Amino acid sequence: MYNRSLSYWQKDYYFPSLDVAIVGGGFTGLIAGIELLSRKPKVKVGLFEQQTHGTLASSRNAGFMCFGSPTELNADIIQFGEAEVLRVLALKATGYHTLLKHLAGNKRIYKKCPAYELFKAPSSDYGPMVESLPKLNALLSKGTGIESYYESHALSPSSHLQSIRFKKEGQLHPTAAVAALQRKFMNLGGIYHAGTTIAHWEAISGGYLLNTQNDEQVNCNKMIVANNAFATTLVSDYFVQPQRAQVLVTAPLKKLPYRGNFHMDGGYVYFRNIGNRLLLGGLRNTDFETEATDEIGLNANIQRKLDSLLIELLPNQSVEITHRWSGIMGFRKGTLPQLEVHSSGIVIAAGMNGMGTLLGPALGRKAALHVLNA
Repeated sequence: MYNRSLSYWQKDYYFPSLDVAIVGGGFTGLIAGIELLSRKPKVKVGLFEQQTHGTLASSRNAGFMCFGSPTELNADIIQFGEAEVLRVLALKATGYHTLLKHLAGNKRIYKKCPAYELFKAPSSDYGPMVESLPKLNALLSKGTGIESYYESHALSPSSHLQSIRFKKEGQLHPTAAVAALQRKFMNLGGIYHAGTTIAHWEAISGGYLLNTQNDEQVNCNKMIVANNAFATTLVSDYFVQPQRAQVLVTAPLKKLPYRGNFHMDGGYVYFRNIGNRLLLGGLRNTDFETEATDEIGLNANIQRKLDSLLIELLPNQSVEITHRWSGIMGFRKGTLPQLEVHSSGIVIAAGMNGMGTLLGPALGRKAALHVLNA
């Protein structure tokens, strides 16, 4: 029986027997593939990404490289404890270093910037947050090596805002970063499948048999699931809750008082400059039920609220919106992100809880090391 759809050359190149198959072509999957091939150049690695252009999370996010705002970290400490927060901070530091290492030579993709958490004055939360800074700074120092990370700061653009300043954050062009990592992965010898969904898999002797949506098959010895919000579609007893995030971007503004990264409302609101444009996103906490979905689309209610917030942030300015979109994040219930090995032997690096820009590279690296050492 012969294959009528693929040539010999296509079948030979794209669907050989693999040492490692990676499902998910965002930061996590690409870094896993790059780390594998950098350490063991002869390993046969195939990566499968369901989107033809970019991804549903890594290349659609807001482009923040951040360790977390004080309100976010305090909330996580209350829910998970200091030890878990410290573990995740250390992972983020690893992810920050790993991502920049593999983007070396691509200076237009990333830049350092100032960052702030904002509070609408007067705020009953601001004083307690400032009081918590010494404890949080000690935790950041231990987890990331950065001293005196947070400081109270009077933000000048508006008398109606109080702020806490962060020592170090970054701004990323996420789609350009994904494209650069794709090139590096393929230059190292990785086989990249764009627009290819792994529909199902089965365990076979010595590995796994993967079937694509086009009924193509590929054998692999080991498998890494790195498709974040969609991990449950492949591993049914590993639950990840998809959560959609809404974003808008303005036309270039004559006067933009905000330069850098800004966080509000416990991390549920975030904005940054893109040159003289303003990117504003978030507010999914105002409609959790609708946004608990894996479908790309605009939530008109949240977009209207973002419009209203934009007027508050940029009073007395005529602002044109040029772009609106959404991305899909993945959340694990009751736990902070970590690398897990399924009972089937599949390595799972998914459910990044909205922190995939840094945790993705960190867990992708860990997945690669686990596969190589297993």
